[in-house]
Amino acid sequence: YNATNLIIHRNVSVSADVPRSIAEHGGFYYIGSDNDPILVIDISNLSVVNRIPVPNNSGVRDMIFFNQGQTMVAASASRDALLLFE
Repeated sequence: YNATNLIIHRNVSVSADVPRSIAEHGGFYYIGSDNDPILVIDISNLSVVNRIPVPNNSGVRDMIFFNQGQTMVAASASRDALLLFE
């Protein structure tokens, strides 16, 4: 791609409150938002395949994967906490 002339290829509605973060692992995008569950989107067809509940609807502002994708760590958007998912 040409970084000075980016063109939107496709616009996909993710049905999230306000998307705040995105992570990619294993053929899936993980979308975090302020109040909704983490959406899991299949990269091949951009369809939502799962919704991962977030404790106390705290929302997610950032995510990262560790241990070859076995552990996802998310920073809570509304609490001073890290959320660990296995």
